[in-house]
Amino acid sequence: KSAQMSKKLNEVSILGLSKITEARDISTSAHIRRMGDLCYLLAKQLSQHDRYKEYIGDQYCNDIRVAAPLHDVGRVGLPDYVLQKEAGLSVSEFETMKMHVIIGGDLIAELQKSLPYRTYYTLAKDIAYHHHQKFDGTGYPNVLLENHQESFFIQEGIGTALKGTDIPLSARIVAVADVYDALVSKRVYKNAMTHD
Repeated sequence: KSAQMSKKLNEVSILGLSKITEARDISTSAHIRRMGDLCYLLAKQLSQHDRYKEYIGDQYCNDIRVAAPLHDVGRVGLPDYVLQKEAGLSVSEFETMKMHVIIGGDLIAELQKSLPYRTYYTLAKDIAYHHHQKFDGTGYPNVLLENHQESFFIQEGIGTALKGTDIPLSARIVAVADVYDALVSKRVYKNAMTHD
């Protein structure tokens, strides 16, 4: 019973953190809720493939469902003029937007390191840091451009462009779900595409 209570407490705390993101950027509230379900479905489907069936079990699918809504928690640290801009972002604003992965990953890393065991935060940290990495190694936030100078991050796994299967599987799943949901959702700057 104690383990069940602890698990429920973890789930509720993660839900609470993801709600903070909603409070800063109301346009993401439905997106955040959908992300858990989409990631669960993708993980469940991947678990049927020979390459992943040893790695992805029911526990992994449930864990990614709970952790995925934290992928954008770092947006809480972004300025309103970037978060609420209805037109396209300038180069400088886009560089600021990229920082949400560092802010979110660092926030979750702080929570996780005070716990001596693996939790949803373990998965959520990898997701927050790496959900904008790209399979070809061109993702962000590996390099931040400031005043035409490149500034490299030095945290392990952050300052190096990850590519291919070096990107944590959880982050790859979230990246696919994140792009899909963005495409089929109406946003202030675009209309929704159909599923087809």
